[in-house]
Amino acid sequence: MAILSRFSRRASCLFRVCVLGVRTMSELKSPNRILTCSGDFTPQQVVACMLLKLHPSFVNTEVIRSSELDDIQEGDAQVEIGEVHDPENFLFGGSCGSSLSFSSFNAGNGPRLPLSIAGVVYSNHGKEILRNLLGSKAEDCIYTLFKKVYESFIIEIDALALGYPIGFSPMKYRISTDLTTRINRLNITARRNCEDGAEAFAKALSIAELEFREQIDYYMHVWAPARELVKRAIQTRKSLYQSGEIIQLSTGGCPWVEHLFDIEKDLNIEDAIKFVLFEDSRCSNWRVQSVPVTPKSFVLRVGLKDEWRGSRDEELSRVAGIPGCIFAHSSGFIGGNATFDGALQMAIKSLPVS
Repeated sequence: MAILSRFSRRASCLFRVCVLGVRTMSELKSPNRILTCSGDFTPQQVVACMLLKLHPSFVNTEVIRSSELDDIQEGDAQVEIGEVHDPENFLFGGSCGSSLSFSSFNAGNGPRLPLSIAGVVYSNHGKEILRNLLGSKAEDCIYTLFKKVYESFIIEIDALALGYPIGFSPMKYRISTDLTTRINRLNITARRNCEDGAEAFAKALSIAELEFREQIDYYMHVWAPARELVKRAIQTRKSLYQSGEIIQLSTGGCPWVEHLFDIEKDLNIEDAIKFVLFEDSRCSNWRVQSVPVTPKSFVLRVGLKDEWRGSRDEELSRVAGIPGCIFAHSSGFIGGNATFDGALQMAIKSLPVS
């Protein structure tokens, strides 16, 4: 009863959302456990618990599944159990659906989709979780990573939990290997086998953590460094070709498309870049790739010349009048040449005549 009375006294905290700043380890509270409801589990519940387990306050903390309020102890973190919503103290009550969006926690920037419990946990504690996993080396880009990981991982959980479709047109196919579907399958299988779900829940936590860690590793060690490569290439583009429509990346294989669009916008040169050159380190050949009209589009700003498409080797070199040609894709989005100069000439000759 004392515990229930404490909940009543704290009811004024209902739906109070607090963004935590930087704290020292001595300032962070140390809850005993992460408590969540038993029975069927949901992807957003699993991801919320997984995120809390990665918070510096929860090192080596176990997740307890129970629906009994009598099981709650002083200092427990709560996910979809109890009635109090107090994120600063790791209390995410069963009614903690939020009308706030991620942009509310990021100075108005970012998606404005309402948050599920996974999004609420991440929005309140995501920066601390990232600092815990990445250490001081990530401090310079922590806010960029915070936003990017939400947009690439958490928003998908929030949207599917709250019934927001990815689009409104009839879809040509559906994705059935996403994290939400995989977690739901584990829950359904456990129910079918008349299991209590403990083993399935533990497996779901493990799968979610692996996905989350892989996302962070990619954006920290691949995506973020690539931005500087693309920025330098754009800044020096006119030394490569006078029109400034072609850039050369110093390292091949980096994720350049999204960065190119962002940097073009920052520099107020939208649609300026038509082709990107980079070396294929696997075979020491060069690639010339067309820039799409949007980051996810298959439509190109300018493709390789129509008469080259689908040709290879000597035939392509003859038609193009450029030595060393290897291939031109049938869609015109990418081609190859044995040398840098050859790849550059393929890009120059494909540019529209002004």
